[in-house]
Amino acid sequence: TGTKNLQDQLFGKDIPMLSRALRRPVEAVCLKGRDNYLCIHRMREIEETPRFETMRDRELTPLLVEWSRRTKSGDRGELQDLPEPLPLWDRINARAATCLGQRCDDYEDCFLTRIRRAAAAASIVVVNHHLLMADRVLKDSAFGQVIPDYDVLIVDEAHALEAAATAHLGRSITSHQVSELADDLERLGNDASLRRMADEVRQGGRVLFSRFTSPGSSPLPRGRFPLASHREDPAFCESAAALSETLHRCDSHLRGAGAVLNDDPATAALLA
Repeated sequence: TGTKNLQDQLFGKDIPMLSRALRRPVEAVCLKGRDNYLCIHRMREIEETPRFETMRDRELTPLLVEWSRRTKSGDRGELQDLPEPLPLWDRINARAATCLGQRCDDYEDCFLTRIRRAAAAASIVVVNHHLLMADRVLKDSAFGQVIPDYDVLIVDEAHALEAAATAHLGRSITSHQVSELADDLERLGNDASLRRMADEVRQGGRVLFSRFTSPGSSPLPRGRFPLASHREDPAFCESAAALSETLHRCDSHLRGAGAVLNDDPATAALLA
């Protein structure tokens, strides 16, 4: 279905009603993207070595610690009053970039491991469009799967499926990603070459994305548009090529130095 709220409705209301009507139990699991689940390993790190980047982090950490000790699912959805977005949650969720997989001491107790095993044994698995598309990408690339094999697929809110398919089957770059990469470069240390590279990345991003907003000659339209029709714009092509070249140099430098960014060691390569 389209959203996590609709997932919860199907799982918490509609399927139980179906079970009552059939007068038989229905084995169902509500499966969400891995970012929705708490990582036991990273939560323990936060407890042992607290790092508060904001006052909000300091206020919410005790709440999250207490919840982590009693939750059975590790699903962030249990914390309905938790603000979003929340950088603190990004530091303790089960995102792929920081997951140790089967090398983790908590692998058997991991909320993600347990929910996926439950999904494999269920008759009905409720997912949203984004997880469906992420699963499709993994299966097409032979890198595994998120959703167990199924015989029947029912797509609710199908009019919204196109946006999810575009997000997962296409490629994208955002000004926020570029800015975040530059910030990560600066955090790696006092290396002057890294600071210069961070400035180049940040400036290259500003120049490229200004093509989407500036009122100069032949400005690109706001909103959604086919990029192919604008590849003849010299200013756009020049700024895109310059940023791409900067990101490739950044990637080569980091790999040569053996550096690892906060969340993803291949961030520069992925953006390039």
